[in-house]
Amino acid sequence: MTSVGVALAVSAIAASAAGSRWPLLAGFIILLSAVADGVDGAVAVIGQSESRWGYVLDTVADRCSELCFLGCAYVLGAPPAFVVAIAALTLLQESARARAAAAGLDEIGILTVWERPSRVIVALVVTIGCGLAPGATVLVTLMSSVVGVGLALIGFVQLMVVLRRRLR
Repeated sequence: MTSVGVALAVSAIAASAAGSRWPLLAGFIILLSAVADGVDGAVAVIGQSESRWGYVLDTVADRCSELCFLGCAYVLGAPPAFVVAIAALTLLQESARARAAAAGLDEIGILTVWERPSRVIVALVVTIGCGLAPGATVLVTLMSSVVGVGLALIGFVQLMVVLRRRLR
């Protein structure tokens, strides 16, 4: 299921690039990718096949999928600087979370405004918005990018403030 989720995310880029109303399909594919991500964890828990390797693989697959979601925004016309900023802030946030866990923090104690569900929602807004209004892709991608950068920045700051308090 992990591989299926990533493969779906990759295929969403192709659907986005097709233009016209095809980004609607990309939105549906992104939704399926997110569902596959949720199902793979549930299958592991139910089947009692959870493993440390599976945990790491799932995290890497999530980041790959999220980069593909950003690829959708890029091919639809999102400003490259915004796409790079969202990617960097997302990866910084997840790296900080991982390092805090490695430093012995068992429970981070915060869900930021820029967690995976928010990232999926922004990707859905971009693709569905562009698919519903093909003539407004510049506006849709710009506004979605501004929101994405804002949420990513706020989320990163939220996490860092909490980590600083908890790790001191």
